[in-house]
Amino acid sequence: MMRSLLILAALLGLSTPALAQTGPLPQGEIRANGDITFGNALRLGKREDNKTVITPDTLQILGSGSTGDVSAMTVLPDAGAPQNSISSLLANRLLTRGNDITANVDESIADKVPFSNTGAKHFLYSHRSKTGRALLGTTSIIRNSVGSGDFGPGSADYALLTSSRKDDYLKSTAEGEIDTQIIIARQGKKGDSTPLALDTEKVRAKLDEVAPDETGATLGFEIAASLVRPGTGEPYHSSSVYGAFIESPFGPSKGAGFGFAARARRGNWYSAFYSAADQTLGGGGWDNIFVNDRTSAGDQSGINFRINESGRTFQGLPAGRMSWGYDDSSNAWTMRDETAKAERASILRDGGGLTLTGRYTALTMVDPVTGEATGGTHRLAMAGNGSAYYQVVGVDTAFRVDANASFITNNLQAAKVTVTQYLKLPAYTVATMPACNSVSLDWIIVVSDARTPTYRGALTGGGAVRTPAYCDGTSWTAH
Repeated sequence: MMRSLLILAALLGLSTPALAQTGPLPQGEIRANGDITFGNALRLGKREDNKTVITPDTLQILGSGSTGDVSAMTVLPDAGAPQNSISSLLANRLLTRGNDITANVDESIADKVPFSNTGAKHFLYSHRSKTGRALLGTTSIIRNSVGSGDFGPGSADYALLTSSRKDDYLKSTAEGEIDTQIIIARQGKKGDSTPLALDTEKVRAKLDEVAPDETGATLGFEIAASLVRPGTGEPYHSSSVYGAFIESPFGPSKGAGFGFAARARRGNWYSAFYSAADQTLGGGGWDNIFVNDRTSAGDQSGINFRINESGRTFQGLPAGRMSWGYDDSSNAWTMRDETAKAERASILRDGGGLTLTGRYTALTMVDPVTGEATGGTHRLAMAGNGSAYYQVVGVDTAFRVDANASFITNNLQAAKVTVTQYLKLPAYTVATMPACNSVSLDWIIVVSDARTPTYRGALTGGGAVRTPAYCDGTSWTAH
């Protein structure tokens, strides 16, 4: 040991800058308390527990050829240290390791993980200066876990996070944008270009069944944006898009549903679009569902527009919902009242016939030029008692057809009328005959109580003879 100290003393003598007065060092020794000294002139360190700890006031290692094992050395973090120094890197919680950089193990990053209240055990960074065999010039980070929170936040076994946030962002008024990550892919004429590829897989024994030991969902991606209140961070406007999902057993479809969704909230209003399979929101099969409601989630009562697996369209809330589309069972395009579960209209695919169904069914035709108030609206309607009316809005009923096929009208004009069996005229008593004047000129009726009528003679009532009567514009005469 004494020989080693003499050699060390000689080296220090060569490397130490000249003092104000040149002189030899005293003999080196290890004192009873373990101090390593050269008399009282120089103390190098201490010997304890079979280890030599050198703690000089200042130690400079000069020359590019200086080498040594520093793997067990400790350095205090110092944010004010020169950039890229070990103290500076430690102050930023980073340690160099080859061409990669990783944070301290078991360090909490709860403030950087918005979806978890626990910190990650590993927080990995990648920094490659040479491409080598690495993917797109950076390292490929692959981490396998046996599960149970080996690493990552409490809700995830492993997570690779990229995050940026302004300090105290709820109160910050500093200008500028934040870009956490920008991914660019540019490709020439040949080959594919993929800026981002996401692939998640999950084990499930059967296609549309979930076993008791199978839990959770699988989600390809989710993108969300919100406006939050200063001070509390409570969101009041928000929107999110997520897709390539398989629902969990606790979802509306009990794990069978999958597809794409986009949702937005503005104050109390909630709206969403779902494109999915086997969602109980719209029934079985494929659905495209739109929700617009004052609810917190898209339940059945909030659906106001939906396209199902066969292309049928549903519109309106449950209190008044209609649907239209092709119905394979009736080979027709149909319109249905989904609230009353009744068909309202259909057009046959083969014949093209139009069928309207309903107790008060009506077909209305409007002339926008003539206008409704001046006879421009015509309507063919069911009366609810088996009769059908043809009406001109603003005018008396033009005609009607009763349930017994009787045709009734108050004004029939025709160039020719051919009666194949008989013509039945209305019957009046002499006392109830309409007035004979220029309006009723050439009217023919039947008198049911004529007394001894004569041809073209005046009519007297109170009798029992039925006879035709003709109006010549002045008076009724028997015929």
